[in-house]
Amino acid sequence: MKKQSNNSPINTLIFSSSANESEQLASHLKNQGLPIRHQVVANSEQLKAAIDEKQWQQALFLDELDNLPIQQALTLLKSQKQSVPAILLSSNYSEDQRFDAIAKGVKDCIPSSAKDLLTLLIKREQLLVDAEAKVIDSTKMVSETS
Repeated sequence: MKKQSNNSPINTLIFSSSANESEQLASHLKNQGLPIRHQVVANSEQLKAAIDEKQWQQALFLDELDNLPIQQALTLLKSQKQSVPAILLSSNYSEDQRFDAIAKGVKDCIPSSAKDLLTLLIKREQLLVDAEAKVIDSTKMVSETS
């Protein structure tokens, strides 16, 4: 079984209309010790191209894009082999917005200023992604030996 090392890059999609904000977020996460490889997505065409390019392990939304609703993005991400946990960072955070975002399928919604909390959430979600990958690998091995 292929074991993922703790320093394996986390392929991360950052949904944002601001490349500058995306780069600041990616830089912060790297400074927190998260080995992310990121790509900024601003519309559905970019998302479709990114999905065709590689397997993604994390999606971060810096607010909701006008031209790519979160629900549409999550639907497109379901074509990936493994689930892609998504977190919404909101500049206008409220408990109602958090409830609505989770109902749409994101794993969590937090204030955009809560960067340290984001780091913890990403670590938590990556443990689940790694566990899912191990189950898939184990299932393949069982199928191949049957």
